[in-house]
Amino acid sequence: MDAEAQLQALLDQASGALDLGNTREALATLQKAAAIDADDPTLLMLQAMALTSDGKVMEALKVLDWAQEMDPDDVMVLMTRGNLLLDMLDDPYEALPCFEEAVQSMQEDRRHWGDEEPVRQEALRSLLHEALVQLSVCRGVVEDGVGAVQAVREALTIKPEDARTHVALARALMDVSDVEGAGKAAAGAAVLDAGLAEAHAVLGHVAMLQGRHADADAAFGKAAALNPEQFFLPAHMQNEVLLQEVRNDSAKVPKQLADYLARTEVRVEAVPPFVRWAKEDPPRSASAAAFTEGPRPPRTLSANVWDVRPKSITLYRVNLELCSRNAEELVQSAVALLVLEATAFLGMDLEDADEESPTNKSKAR
Repeated sequence: MDAEAQLQALLDQASGALDLGNTREALATLQKAAAIDADDPTLLMLQAMALTSDGKVMEALKVLDWAQEMDPDDVMVLMTRGNLLLDMLDDPYEALPCFEEAVQSMQEDRRHWGDEEPVRQEALRSLLHEALVQLSVCRGVVEDGVGAVQAVREALTIKPEDARTHVALARALMDVSDVEGAGKAAAGAAVLDAGLAEAHAVLGHVAMLQGRHADADAAFGKAAALNPEQFFLPAHMQNEVLLQEVRNDSAKVPKQLADYLARTEVRVEAVPPFVRWAKEDPPRSASAAAFTEGPRPPRTLSANVWDVRPKSITLYRVNLELCSRNAEELVQSAVALLVLEATAFLGMDLEDADEESPTNKSKAR
């Protein structure tokens, strides 16, 4: 058996081992294959898959980096690297260019897909669909809501009957404050797949934003019944009660920050002004749980950032309730978000806020 045939046999053996979940066997087989040709593209892809399965995500990423360096236009490398960055490392900023390049490459080659066998054509269409959906997710996280909607709408031209893609469209529309459109997309998903919990959860969110509380509870009840590990009936609290609880608990954060928050106007409103936000350029997200109004303080040696406060920090109760199973979680989430908004306005994190307080600075001197 010549070297090329031997390499292919080892790659087939490793692929079969991965299909059966035998990660260690696959890695051992791939090590033998690497002795023949360590730069073989299929070998590198299988190595990345095996390392990921073995929990060695950073090693897998290094393998993919090398594979991409050798062939920057390899769509499978771009997709695998993007999925690893987004799904395993929760890094949409690094994943975004992978999906952008993969989509661009496939769109440029699409005119030649007619020359492929039908099975191959369908595989390519599915891969482009996946890339567009993942691109939409990344764009949404980096606050490019318009781009997210554009990508997922294109994905729907490939698989118009895919319920999860309709949910992805609903979430993207929510990020540009098209709440009515999000409701229609989620309703379409529920028609296509009544057992899709995510569709009912989005319908519940839309109903909460529109003040249809009975419809919201019914939708979240369906989502929770279908997937109790992920979904639940959200906790509820009156605006004024939540504001008082937040005021009480925010006094427990580091003293300088607590004093700063005590002098800052904090509001609690039921929902964001999504009708107005939808008309802004770019639109804001109806899923936002807070909004800080006012210019940030200058970061200069002579400036005391603690003397500059925002005009107001507004918390949006409904969007906080979505991630809260009970009143205690709701208050904790609200306080944590208030602190995050304040420290972001100041241009520091919580630890920095404590260290930069005048009290601690005087102690240091």
